[in-house]
Amino acid sequence: MDHRTPLRDEDIEEALSSSAHRRILATCIRRPVSVKQISETTSLPLASAYRNVRALEDRGLLIVERSALTVDGKPYDLYRSRIREASLRVSGDGVQVDWQVEASVEDRLLRM
Repeated sequence: MDHRTPLRDEDIEEALSSSAHRRILATCIRRPVSVKQISETTSLPLASAYRNVRALEDRGLLIVERSALTVDGKPYDLYRSRIREASLRVSGDGVQVDWQVEASVEDRLLRM
């Protein structure tokens, strides 16, 4: 999914309902991180981190900001959350999700 694709309330609600997804999104807000770093920061097993990252990426909530190489030359991706901040309110009127989208790398470069 392209980083310019609008985010959907349903995808945000689903991500916020999962503890693993919330921890991953929080880990990727300030700077791009690898799945290995996500695993270490969130205490998720590496296989679970990969599975959850893929689910968030498929919904457009995580993007690959850049790719890098390990010291032995193996490629890996660095992920960033498209969401800078999100909140979920449940009331008698239903569920309301509010969020702020993180500017894309392209948008930040254009503003320079």
